[in-house]
Amino acid sequence: MECTCERRLNPDNWDPGCPIDGHREMAHPERMVGKRVRKKSGKPFKSHLAANTVSGVAPHPQTGRLGYTFREDDSVVECWRCEGI
Repeated sequence: MECTCERRLNPDNWDPGCPIDGHREMAHPERMVGKRVRKKSGKPFKSHLAANTVSGVAPHPQTGRLGYTFREDDSVVECWRCEGI
């Protein structure tokens, strides 16, 4: 199974038809609102929790890429750094 997004060239290029599960999620990040996510790195969120609930989607203040906002704290984490649980 190969990625059709070509994310290696552009991390913001998400293809909704990509056969990789996580990539399909990222093509429409607003679909994750209300769902629990964790960081792929395994690091905790600012709330010190391993998983947070997505409350919205907003530009990341440093990178400008799409990021998730959370109910548990006031952080913004780039969408591609998170995975649904």
